Amino acid sequence: MASNVSSLLPSSEKTSSLYFVVHGANGYLVHQFLDSTSNTRTDAYGGSVENRARFGLEILKEFVSIWGSKRVALRLSPAGGYNDMG
Repeated sequence: MASNVSSLLPSSEKTSSLYFVVHGANGYLVHQFLDSTSNTRTDAYGGSVENRARFGLEILKEFVSIWGSKRVALRLSPAGGYNDMG
């Protein structure tokens, strides 16, 4: 999956003054993978907490490899509720 993600992202040279936040709350895609009610997958991205976290962690790893750890963050919500999730 990582090779597909990196082909969609702008290069670090074009974004030298920007910061990037991966949204893992409020119903965004990473939140959907994290949530046990919306994520009913039976593959490596579903089931246990570790598997459900895998998608978001892979995205973070790819972002950090491009822009560095000081310019990337993950946004989570402690309450987590959004529509029927959480």
